[in-house]
Amino acid sequence: MADKKQDELYKDALSVSLRYISHRDRTEFEVITRLGKDGYPESVKDRVLAFLKEQGYVNDRRYTEYYIVCYKDRRSKRRILQELKNKGVDDELLNEVVETADIDTSEAVRNALKKQMAKRGIHNIDNISYNEKNRIMAALFRQGYSAEDIRKHMEIYD
Repeated sequence: MADKKQDELYKDALSVSLRYISHRDRTEFEVITRLGKDGYPESVKDRVLAFLKEQGYVNDRRYTEYYIVCYKDRRSKRRILQELKNKGVDDELLNEVVETADIDTSEAVRNALKKQMAKRGIHNIDNISYNEKNRIMAALFRQGYSAEDIRKHMEIYD
């Protein structure tokens, strides 16, 4: 009797999980968290996750690599890493993928700088005040870009 109830819970949890990952790729942590919110017991969550991993529906390495490819031109490296950590990607896996990935965020810094300049109606960086330049740098720094990258791109901005 208890096995039948467990099997029904498993089927329900699997159905919920498949619907959840059908919208977009998810990490193991996101799937487990989702099932936890629905109140499924640990044994059911573990079975579902094992099945999803075995079938290749959930793969944190693939997710991490794809996430980096998608966002390296729009976000800072620091922000990308923080977002992946928030999604439950293991630190060891994250370090492995980052070592092999080519994360050049210079395009992202350039785009963010352009956006900050346009937002302030500035067309020439040489004609702005010291305070305005500091505000732009602070905004970019808050977005996760390093001070060195910001300064370098402000010097070559045209």
